[in-house]
Amino acid sequence: MRHFKDLRRALSITLCAVLLLGVCVATPITGKAAAASNELLIGVGTGDITGPVTEISTGYNSLGDIMEGVLMKLYARAFILAEPQGERIVYVSAEMVHMTESIKPGVLKELKARGLGDLYTEQNVMLAATHCHSSPSNVSWYPLYDLVNGVPGYDDLYYDIIIDGIADAIENAHNSLQPGSIKIAQGDIENAVYNRSLEAYSWNIDANEYPQTLNNEMTLLRFEGADGTELGSLNWFGSHGTSNSIDNTYVSGDHKGYAAYKFEQLKGSGFVAAFAQSESGDASPNQPQADDPTADFLRPNQLDPSLSVIENEIVHGQKELDAALSLYSRAQTLLSSDIDYRYTTVDFSDILVDPAYIGEYAMPYDDIYNARTGEPCIGAGIMAGDEEGAPVDYAAEGEVKNTFEFKDGKWVKNTFRFTSLQLNGLQYVLGPLWPAAQGVLGSYEHAELQKEKVVALPVGDLMQTIQPLQVFTIGDLAIIGVPFECTAMQARRMKEVLMETLEPAGINEIVFSTLTNSYSQYVTTREEYAAQNYEGSTVLFGPWSGAALTQELDKLCQALVDGTPAAIGPSAPDKSGDPIIKTSAAATGVVRDAGSFGTVLTDVNSEYSYGETVTAVFQAACPRNIPELKRSETLEKYFDPESFAYMEVQLKDENGEWQTLLTEADPYTTFKWERQGASLSSYSQITFTWLLKDAEPGIYRFRYNGVARNLLGRYTSFSGVSGEFTVK
Repeated sequence: MRHFKDLRRALSITLCAVLLLGVCVATPITGKAAAASNELLIGVGTGDITGPVTEISTGYNSLGDIMEGVLMKLYARAFILAEPQGERIVYVSAEMVHMTESIKPGVLKELKARGLGDLYTEQNVMLAATHCHSSPSNVSWYPLYDLVNGVPGYDDLYYDIIIDGIADAIENAHNSLQPGSIKIAQGDIENAVYNRSLEAYSWNIDANEYPQTLNNEMTLLRFEGADGTELGSLNWFGSHGTSNSIDNTYVSGDHKGYAAYKFEQLKGSGFVAAFAQSESGDASPNQPQADDPTADFLRPNQLDPSLSVIENEIVHGQKELDAALSLYSRAQTLLSSDIDYRYTTVDFSDILVDPAYIGEYAMPYDDIYNARTGEPCIGAGIMAGDEEGAPVDYAAEGEVKNTFEFKDGKWVKNTFRFTSLQLNGLQYVLGPLWPAAQGVLGSYEHAELQKEKVVALPVGDLMQTIQPLQVFTIGDLAIIGVPFECTAMQARRMKEVLMETLEPAGINEIVFSTLTNSYSQYVTTREEYAAQNYEGSTVLFGPWSGAALTQELDKLCQALVDGTPAAIGPSAPDKSGDPIIKTSAAATGVVRDAGSFGTVLTDVNSEYSYGETVTAVFQAACPRNIPELKRSETLEKYFDPESFAYMEVQLKDENGEWQTLLTEADPYTTFKWERQGASLSSYSQITFTWLLKDAEPGIYRFRYNGVARNLLGRYTSFSGVSGEFTVK
């Protein structure tokens, strides 16, 4: 029996890798009476979470695709709100594709080591990911999210960088606490997001009751000091972090990262701006094709060939930035300083759902009196891919599903047959073998609870089933933290239930903070699940996941209203010490560097004009050396850790001195690192580019900084400069 289980696990991991090739006018708010400015303490802070930018997987979890450089750096942004003698909460928005289950325990452990553990705990710290698919992955403690990557495995270096960066953001916010106040505003953003799953949305029985298929509203908080100092801004708006395509290999915060960076640039002086994620399950920033809304959505450079591919995130980010700036300037309604919170955990693999939370939202063949969630399973429907350009397209969305028909006085299930698909390669072989594969994998065991889903992979112990749920209240605003990607209609239905529960506590506004404290794929409505489009096929816990989530959140909110503690849920297992398959770079370290570091291999031209791209190539050392030295706290021997930049764009001033104007953090600069020769070659090169669409005339040069590690493990710092070039 044990050998059979081992075989099942091995096949599960293999099939998982095959199937997951790509995934992938301001309105004022009526608030409570404003509190005096000294009744609330506000702190804001940031932390760098960029980490290793090469030899690590992209955020699209696409086999074979790895990061090669930087478009923009990644940051965590923290906001602390505290009653001087009472409660306090911490909200962190981090530029990550997923807030995996491993992150929050690590951050809390680090905060405790820094002496802040008594103030900031599991209960009052909320960590959310912006879901930027341009950020690396490889940081989960579970195989499901680490084996289906460009580089399979876990990267402890990147994990440590994230933990330190988020802890830095919280500590910086803590150290900046000062009396202040919060203002709130809301408003719609036009033409910023498009529903990428309209066919599934149309299955909702109430689809025609709403003028829009998505939530186009942004909710923004404005933080001010008691003296009127502008401290920061935090907003929520649902939009997938997919402005950069699946072909992108540059680390970046995508369009939300761009918007945050520009907002902070405009304000300066330590201002912190976060563009957090809300219900984005079926919301894309990319545009559908007019003649076929099910075809790949189009990015800005596809709609306007004059744009560079790196401008996709700028175009989309500017829309969110403009909306945020408008709301920020008009935010007048004060939130009261009343703060409260609740936190619990729930095992989503076995929840009995009260029919009251299902109501009319059921299929005619459902037994709502025995509705429960099940063990997590991935649906074969993901082989259809999605409209964001995932590299799987073996079926039409919604084609791979079980169906039900009323026959001879009863409902009969029609089991999907893979032989009905036109497949080739491995997928063709899999079709005839599918019944046997299902038996080995145990798929049949879950078929009844998963209903329309054709179970491709029961993930079992490959992922965490115990999920965290959290609610913060600030005055009359509730922030609901969930670990899922929620569709717009599912969020509407949850909001309706939760608003009724929270109203006695004075709450009249709710925002969902998704991909928060953990990550567990999608949650859709019951009808959207039945459609089994991409989103429905990745609802892990079955057709009643949405109703179960509503039910468990309602319990949590009721505890807050009643002033009672939340239920103590099951403890998630501590997997931090378990043996984990590491990425090759994490397991063996970088290949040692060789060459004449900093030497210019291809120099710049002498002059450039607006719209052109400046390019230079240098003999390089592996960029991974820098975060390794940061982790060991020895980078200061070579460079200032706080100001270090691989890439500097320097401007010659009137005195002939070189001043650093831009770094790799700028949205118009990139660097790409690659080995010269074989994959284990010690020689490498780095290519710098600068797109001249935001540049002043002048004389410039590139400066490249790095640290090389030789065969004996000794480090050597270096810098190289390009020739001068004139921008006209």
